[in-house]
Amino acid sequence: MSNRNPGYNYELVVALALARVFEVDESVVLVEINNRNDHYEIKKFTDQLVNVFDFRKILAHSGQEVTGITLTSQIDDVGPSDCILQIDDCGETVSLGVSTKFKTNVCRNPTGRDFLSAEQIEKLREMLKNFICDYKKQMESLYGNLCFKADGHHTNWYRKKSNLTTDYINIIINLVCDNWNNDNTTIPRERLARRLVHLDVEHGIPYVVIKIDGSREKPFVKLIDNSHGQKMLLNVKNVELKPLLSKSFRPTQYVGFYRVGSAEPFARMQVKFNNGMLEFRNHEVSVGDPISSWNFEFLHI
Repeated sequence: MSNRNPGYNYELVVALALARVFEVDESVVLVEINNRNDHYEIKKFTDQLVNVFDFRKILAHSGQEVTGITLTSQIDDVGPSDCILQIDDCGETVSLGVSTKFKTNVCRNPTGRDFLSAEQIEKLREMLKNFICDYKKQMESLYGNLCFKADGHHTNWYRKKSNLTTDYINIIINLVCDNWNNDNTTIPRERLARRLVHLDVEHGIPYVVIKIDGSREKPFVKLIDNSHGQKMLLNVKNVELKPLLSKSFRPTQYVGFYRVGSAEPFARMQVKFNNGMLEFRNHEVSVGDPISSWNFEFLHI
């Protein structure tokens, strides 16, 4: 298995911790870990997590016995699980997936194509051409002509904030809200809601979410329960979408998911360019993609 996902090391940490706590064959996990340059750090961090969290909490009851573990990070049709535990449940064999998160609650990366029509996307791409022209003029005015650094990926425009990006994303957000609230999404809202919580996969299995937070030196771990948010989302007729701006040092633009009549969102979806309005790679410039990958998460208020 070749996995370059930057969060894969944490998935391996949790998988190894589970194998050790439940005393099952850990060789499939160790093969992956030992092929990595950071194998020592992964094993050390595993020891830390085992000391700060009781992984037995993920089992439904004390009668369950874990008999094996499988890595599934790159197998999409089992849902969000990064590994799967085989469990003997009082004589019946069952499976339980484990999804690992590090300092994030994002549980799905939907595409704008689920929310927007092909015609809307085409109009957005045409509109983007004008935004790009104005963006280049703005960057040149503020930071000078575009200059690449030695690595070929960073420039003097890299990560510079622009009201043009904000304005363009707002256009998308308003379209998404209007489509949902008028029951006019590309796929039916009921199916879209199920997709957002991984209930659309053919071979999906029950899963738990383990979130690692804190630091390498002082980590803490907790189980994330999204069941209440899922229940609210699946009742699509009682869900309305509104633009939402995070209250942080760097405000982020979201679509907020609200129960009808509620002032507080129970979930949110970040609408964003994948790598900025302009992407810089190998000393070349390309137009960013605002549709391909957004971030959906439940909020634990």
